[in-house]
Amino acid sequence: MTAVTLIPLTTYFEGSPALDLPLVDTDVFGIVREGVLFRISGIDLIAVGENNAALALLTSTTATVYRAGFTTPGDGGGAFYTWTSAACSINAGAGDNGSQIPTVGGGSWRISPMPCYDVRIWDAKVNGTDDTNAINAAIASGLSPIFIPGVCNVTHLNAPPTNTRITGISQYVSIIQTTSTTGDVLPLTNGGVIIDHVGFSSSVVRAGGYYVHFQTGNLSLTDFYMTGAWGAVAIDDGTSITNIDRGLIADSVGGGQAVILY
Repeated sequence: MTAVTLIPLTTYFEGSPALDLPLVDTDVFGIVREGVLFRISGIDLIAVGENNAALALLTSTTATVYRAGFTTPGDGGGAFYTWTSAACSINAGAGDNGSQIPTVGGGSWRISPMPCYDVRIWDAKVNGTDDTNAINAAIASGLSPIFIPGVCNVTHLNAPPTNTRITGISQYVSIIQTTSTTGDVLPLTNGGVIIDHVGFSSSVVRAGGYYVHFQTGNLSLTDFYMTGAWGAVAIDDGTSITNIDRGLIADSVGGGQAVILY
């Protein structure tokens, strides 16, 4: 099978013998088969790229493409993209290989609107390797909500832009786990940020810093779980309209440090 397949939807029928290929991914849009598309209203021709590298080689002959995965189909990095002749508008035209993907022949693919944006779209592995760069790329994209699908190892994350939401399945499943002994894991310096249904933990013994550091107003942290913190949450003077609710903080190791500092 080729890396990119173009399929006229007028000839597509789910389960057709000619298109009956193994199931590789299921997402909020429905069942997706490798090289097979379900009908989407208003789209007459659509392409399927197996991975990010294949998509970067494809110059559009159609308005919309489904990338079946970042590295391999079904790895969680699936998303729809729309092609434009304009270069990527971020990272000096290099894109981020998640929200914007440059094409070899010029132009770029731009991610289509989705109910949420899984960090695996930016190549987070969620398997114990370092996902810092992938999650920071997701945060920097300005898209929202950003979805944490499982345990993601990070050192320190960048501050999310204004009005970003970071969410997960639950605070006991979707966990941001730091591998750093010190420093703030998630600084909040822009207003309107919402963190919910996400847990925080550490793979090492913490000796300083906070999991979440509130440095401005109009912020929300709810439905959270934190374990193994030196300091769990810091709230700077002068912040306002800060909502912290429905959280559990357990097994802090701060040795006299406040679990919540304000």
